[in-house]
Amino acid sequence: MEQSDNHILTEEIVSISGKEIKQKVKHILEQNRLLKSEIIEGDTKGTILMIVLNQKSNSRTEIKIDADLKFGKIGALFGIFAKRKIKTEIDNLINRFANAKECSN
Repeated sequence: MEQSDNHILTEEIVSISGKEIKQKVKHILEQNRLLKSEIIEGDTKGTILMIVLNQKSNSRTEIKIDADLKFGKIGALFGIFAKRKIKTEIDNLINRFANAKECSN
């Protein structure tokens, strides 16, 4: 949708427990260090996801993820199950990255 030197604004469709959610997300990237994504429109407006990369050595990078999840209407529909599902999906994504990295070595 929009791009500048320090951010990208996207319109995304995300599926949570079979429900599609349309949202606008502002992504701020600090090269090789940080990705901050903030949902600025949609059912989960106000959610902020921070991914911080900390290179420990040439072959090892620590990844920290901090998520402040706002569920809005989704929380009323799915409650605690939505939070657990999102955590599971994030864990699966990290494992896929780790496996892909191991395969490329």
